[in-house]
Amino acid sequence: MKHTLFSLFAVSLTACQTMPDQELQPALLTNTTPIAIKEIEDIISRTINKPTLIGKDTFLKKSIVTIEGQWKKGFNKPNTDTLTVSNPSLAQFFLKMDANKRCWLQHKETEKTYLLKQANCTLAE
Repeated sequence: MKHTLFSLFAVSLTACQTMPDQELQPALLTNTTPIAIKEIEDIISRTINKPTLIGKDTFLKKSIVTIEGQWKKGFNKPNTDTLTVSNPSLAQFFLKMDANKRCWLQHKETEKTYLLKQANCTLAE
């Protein structure tokens, strides 16, 4: 039973990070539902191994977000493209879209790419 649960857990983790089978283009979000924002926050938090909050306008005007600095207790969610987290090192994420109009989040430093299942996006101009 434990082996089966571990196998299912491992499969679910690998499903979170996939590789697109086509070229990706810079994109912008077309919806900022709480579910879509939470999905992006969760991916970024797991990738940099630190809790992260993003503003509801993140990826609406730019296809890149830079995460840097440290936040302190009482931190409020910003409405900005530069966010602060509890990790002083710099991280950048790109929002991209494939030919099938699926949204992807790409971590610049590791080049890992994550399919966003809750977000809708359009090509950035």
